[in-house]
Amino acid sequence: MKTKKNLKITVVTNKQRSNEIQRVLMSYNIRDFYRAVCRIPALEESTGFDRYVRNRALYTSRPAEIITFYIADDQAENDCLNLIAAIGNFYQPGSGSVFSEEVDANESHPLCVPSRPEFDRRIDGKLYENLVGIFCVVQRGQGDFISRIILDHGSVAPTITYGLGMGIRDKLGLLRITIPPEKEIISLVSTVWDANELLEEIVEKGRLKQPGRGFISTYPVRKGVINIKTASEKAGSGVSMEHVIAALDRLTGDLEWRRSVTDEEKGIKNRYFSGCDINIICNAGSGEKLVKAAIDAGCGGGTIEKLALEGTMNDTVSCLSRAREKCKLMVPEDKVDAVIDSIRKAGSLDDEAKSFIYHNNVMQALTYLTPLQQKKVRKSG
Repeated sequence: MKTKKNLKITVVTNKQRSNEIQRVLMSYNIRDFYRAVCRIPALEESTGFDRYVRNRALYTSRPAEIITFYIADDQAENDCLNLIAAIGNFYQPGSGSVFSEEVDANESHPLCVPSRPEFDRRIDGKLYENLVGIFCVVQRGQGDFISRIILDHGSVAPTITYGLGMGIRDKLGLLRITIPPEKEIISLVSTVWDANELLEEIVEKGRLKQPGRGFISTYPVRKGVINIKTASEKAGSGVSMEHVIAALDRLTGDLEWRRSVTDEEKGIKNRYFSGCDINIICNAGSGEKLVKAAIDAGCGGGTIEKLALEGTMNDTVSCLSRAREKCKLMVPEDKVDAVIDSIRKAGSLDDEAKSFIYHNNVMQALTYLTPLQQKKVRKSG
């Protein structure tokens, strides 16, 4: 199936900054923005009586937003990222993150087209490479537990959003009745040197190899600025360790100074599989039908998240529903064409759904597998 290369830009910050970022980007001909509510967890030092009864930091979280948009011109990638980092002051720990991914656009409704930014000058800044994204889906109520594992690691701040799981529960027999469809989704971007260690910790402590516990995967990130603020500051606390790390990042010009030990020394224990993530962005209410069509074509399951469509320079929002959904499906690479064909036949490009479909590579993934599925993974590996 013929595809086109697009870039997906993701921004994580508070609502006030996200409004300003969106307003400025629209002046550069960036049109459609997808927004989702999230929260950013952090650790907070215990004070007073709590300091004596607790032996670990308090867990807190603050509200934030995730903005995503798609551009067709990779020449504008650096300008977009640098502009956003400057507006949001993202080099300051705790302000937010911005990063880019390359995706393969498979099919889209005529109204769903990527933006073509128009920058009249070069926007300079420092972007970091050697980044990896981690995506984890767990049962509702378990997101804080997984986030605490990430925060205790001390390298990066995660985000938590909400979604609806489909497909997997139907394959778990009697266990299905104990597993609700409501899911929490934990996302983060880490350095390549921290990613495998984080992955192992989340899998082991989160018991993701057990039936119905969850799913985790990693995906390539091109470049960006990531939020390393894992702990809240108290008034008068002075310079934090996150500020020291951010200063060293900028002083050295990259993130490689953070490298400590090799993957072999960390002891990678689990067997992971790879594949492709198929993403369907469609009108709200259409996702369930499209995911079911994907499952019929061999997809194991998927997650549906709610999105709000905003902005636009050419008034496509008046033609697209502001209530949108993103359906995320992982499939083996050799089934991508068959699954997308099934989605198309289910009406993904009709005016009712008005979908944009793209896929990207999954480097490592893990979830509960039956003995037969484990055997297939070993053969493919």
